[in-house]
Amino acid sequence: LPPKTHSFQQDNHRSNKDLPHLGRIFQKSLSSATSSIVYLGGCMIVFNMMRLFPNLLWGKDSIPSLIACGLLEIGSYVHHLNSAATSMNPDWIILLLSAVPFGGLSCLVQTVCILEETDLSIRKYFFHKVMQSAIWFIVVLSISFFF
Repeated sequence: LPPKTHSFQQDNHRSNKDLPHLGRIFQKSLSSATSSIVYLGGCMIVFNMMRLFPNLLWGKDSIPSLIACGLLEIGSYVHHLNSAATSMNPDWIILLLSAVPFGGLSCLVQTVCILEETDLSIRKYFFHKVMQSAIWFIVVLSISFFF
């Protein structure tokens, strides 16, 4: 029988099946994390762009524009609310701040993406976010009566 030939290239070109179990887990988690980060960043960009439409429709510092921005993306909403707060009735500021615990639709969509492979209920999550906003509104409104 002729001697077996052994190629150096055969050792260096292992398939993913040949990786140790820990290596495959690490590779899969890096791939999943990268995908999640790209998705979350994309959501933020899309919802940030969508918040410009209410500004065009109703004007930058109008109450309907602020409400719509708060429902879309919370990061830009806080900045937008801060710039509008100087010329606004404090009662409206209290009402508009109650959107902060909700987090906006951008946060909701991002959470759906992260939770889709789990047994956690997005309906319960949504309900609790709405309840947090309602409790925040009641607490801040109660405090505002004393000061």
